[in-house]
Amino acid sequence: MMNRSKPSASDTREREKTKRLYAMLIAGSILGVLAIVLFFSKFGSQGSGKLIINEKGLEITLEQPLVKQLETESTEFLDNGTSIRVTTGTIDSAVVHQIIERKKEAVKPGKFSGKNLIDQQGKFVLAAADAEGWNVHYSKNGYTNSSVPIVELTSIASPSSQTVKVTRTPLHSSSACTTISCIADQFKVSLAQEPLVISNLNDVVDTLGNTAFFAYTNQRTRERLYVKIIVGNNYIYRIEGGSSETVNGTMEPVPVQQIVGSFTLIR
Repeated sequence: MMNRSKPSASDTREREKTKRLYAMLIAGSILGVLAIVLFFSKFGSQGSGKLIINEKGLEITLEQPLVKQLETESTEFLDNGTSIRVTTGTIDSAVVHQIIERKKEAVKPGKFSGKNLIDQQGKFVLAAADAEGWNVHYSKNGYTNSSVPIVELTSIASPSSQTVKVTRTPLHSSSACTTISCIADQFKVSLAQEPLVISNLNDVVDTLGNTAFFAYTNQRTRERLYVKIIVGNNYIYRIEGGSSETVNGTMEPVPVQQIVGSFTLIR
């Protein structure tokens, strides 16, 4: 019978190290699974919690405007002493895809998800600080009919005086006017045709961002109107909103201009 040699002290130590390493790996895997379960439990159906969106660890919550968290390019627009943040950049479709994949039950066209209204088919996002204060009317016909709003927001508190509409028109390459500068000029010409109705026009055009923003007063309806036009995704997008004046002639404190300014395309 052959005698088996006893393992050396060094072999024993190596085996113990290996056992400890396996134990640590198993424990780490268990903790990792638990962390993922807890994370997605927190990021529940109501849009609360945070979603880690990229390799840099950027955390996104639907309870804050996406354009603010993603630091989307923007410019400051001053209108009658009021500062309006107007986005001129775009949102990466990969980011939107991740959000929708993990929040399928919450992110739907024509519905606010937290403070954001995300329309993947229409390829746009807008934000409202008081999202719960708006009714949203959504129409699929708006995707193919430029005269029909894709979404129309009406204030719950003042439905007759506070509205926001989003429409889009196909951008035809054969058209004589396809740049944002030309389209903005055409829009201003249309306003100039009603000098007794339209007054106090204020505008800015960002050619790099293919974005134009306008603010003007309709003397007939006593509204301060805000219009944002963006050329992108082979469409001309237009969002417009208005706030009526109160009895004493001051503008009602509603975030219409912020909603219009936040309107951003998904690229």
